[in-house]
Amino acid sequence: MGKFLKVIGTPFIKIWTWIKETAWVQPLLIVGIIFAVIFSIPSITSWVQSWDFGSDSYTFLKSQQLSLEGITDSKREGQAYKFFDAFDDAQANWSTSKDEARKAMVDYVGDSNKMVLFFVNENDDAETLNEATNYLVNESWSRVTSIDNKAPAFRFKTIFADQVVEVDSSDKTYQDHTPFDYLFTNSPAYSDFVNQAASVATTSPYYKNKVSKNEDISSIESSAENLPDPSNYSSTIPYYVIIDLTDENTTDYIITNVFFSLEGENKYERADFLAHAWTNTEEFKIA
Repeated sequence: MGKFLKVIGTPFIKIWTWIKETAWVQPLLIVGIIFAVIFSIPSITSWVQSWDFGSDSYTFLKSQQLSLEGITDSKREGQAYKFFDAFDDAQANWSTSKDEARKAMVDYVGDSNKMVLFFVNENDDAETLNEATNYLVNESWSRVTSIDNKAPAFRFKTIFADQVVEVDSSDKTYQDHTPFDYLFTNSPAYSDFVNQAASVATTSPYYKNKVSKNEDISSIESSAENLPDPSNYSSTIPYYVIIDLTDENTTDYIITNVFFSLEGENKYERADFLAHAWTNTEEFKIA
C-alpha cells in the first residue's frame, strides 16, 4: 500500500516542485484561481438560494406577534388572552383615570401611549402589510417626524387569525375549532374589544371622512357588521385597529379608528397611509 501511494503521489510532488521553482508559472496560477472563483460565484449563489430557510414574508409582523396559544375551550391564558385582558382594564379606567388606563396597557403601548393592532392571515395581504410597515418604521420614519415632531414612536402588535398551534396527534383540541375560534368563545375581553371595534368602524374619523367625500362605505359597514359574529369573522380579515391612550383622544373609547384595507398602489403609498392613521392626518383627520 505504501509503495502504491508513493507511486500515485510522485507525479503530483514533481508538479508542485516545478511550480515552486518556476517563477513565471506562479502569477498565472494565481490569476487562474481568481478567475475560477469569480466564475463559480453564480453557481454558488444559486446553490445557496436553493436552500429553504422558510418564508420571510411576514418576519416583521411576526416579530410583534401575539400568539393565540393558551386559549382553548377549557383554558384562558397566553399572549393574546393577556393582551385583551389589559385592553379591558384600560377601557374600564379610561373615563375616570387615564393614567391607570395607560398603566394597564404599558407593556403594549410603551411611551407612545398608542399602538396599532393588525389582524391578518398568512397571505398576500399580510405580505403587503409586512412590507409597508417595515418600510415605514425602518426607512421613512424620519420623514414622518420631520412633518410632525410630536408623533409618538410607531408601535404595533399582530394577531394571525389562521395561526396553527401544534399539538400531539392524539390531542383533539383543534379538531373542530381553531385557536381564533376559541378567542371568540372563551375570552370575554375579546368580545368587548371586537364589539367596540365594530362600533368605532362606522363612527371613526376615517369612516366620516369617506362619507364626506361621497366614497363607497358599504364594504366598511358590511365588515363592521360581521366583525363581532363568531360564525362570520373570517370575512373581515384583515382588519386594523388604532388604540389611542394619548391626550389627543377625547372620545370615550380607546379604539379611535378601524379600517379593513391598506390603501395605496405600492409600499411607499401604503406606508404613507399607515403614517396618516398614526398621526390622525389626511384620511384619518379628526374633524
